[in-house]
Amino acid sequence: MRPATPARHSSLLTRALAANIALVGISVLCVASLFLVTQRSAMQGQLEARAGLLAEFLASQSELAMLVRNRPELERTAAAALSSEDVLYVRMADASGSVLAQVARQGFPLSDIPARAKIHGPSPAAIITHAEAQAAFLDVEKEVCTHAGAQMLDWEATKPGDSNLGVVSVGFSMAKQRALFIRTVLIGVTVAVMALLLILALHYLQLRRLLKPLNDLVAFTRKVAAGDLKQRAPIVSIDEVSDLTLAFNCMVKELDV
Repeated sequence: MRPATPARHSSLLTRALAANIALVGISVLCVASLFLVTQRSAMQGQLEARAGLLAEFLASQSELAMLVRNRPELERTAAAALSSEDVLYVRMADASGSVLAQVARQGFPLSDIPARAKIHGPSPAAIITHAEAQAAFLDVEKEVCTHAGAQMLDWEATKPGDSNLGVVSVGFSMAKQRALFIRTVLIGVTVAVMALLLILALHYLQLRRLLKPLNDLVAFTRKVAAGDLKQRAPIVSIDEVSDLTLAFNCMVKELDV
């Protein structure tokens, strides 16, 4: 009597491979997401550091001119900062908020320069996104102060404490940062996909190698079920399959007696 053929749903190889795809895919996705978040934070920190250094330099260069309210000198100092292609604008205001000098790169409207009265929070940097027709940019402010005990002019009395003269604001373009981040994302996605495909290929080959003895044992049992009791299943190095093979061989030997 020919044995009934069982209904086939999916093979063990297919199920194991699907489980590996899910596990490896989630792992690669988590690692790639963590890398991109860390990379974006690092790029943001580098940009803020560059903008902060420039704002600090401009603040130190404009102390005397701001003290005597020398607007032409302040405008020259601000215009010189535009030599850096990342700088969108420079604005210098006194302690009361009155603008003493402001310059902007061609194509950047002066009306889009944010008017922050004072430095907010622990960080002097802020990402500005509300400006119309302009991509998001970084605005960094640095206070211009005369330090305690400092005499900027020979006739000036020594100041007992820090004196706030005003604020220097610098706008930094984030275009290069965005382009670099997009490039990093593309490279990261490419590497992640290649790594995922390589891992899955290795898993597939490994699973096929591990499941081959089991498939051979299934073929052996079908031959036995068809009435061939003379053959014996080969013993393999996998303990579980080897134990099952020995049991089948013993069963076939007893049936063949």
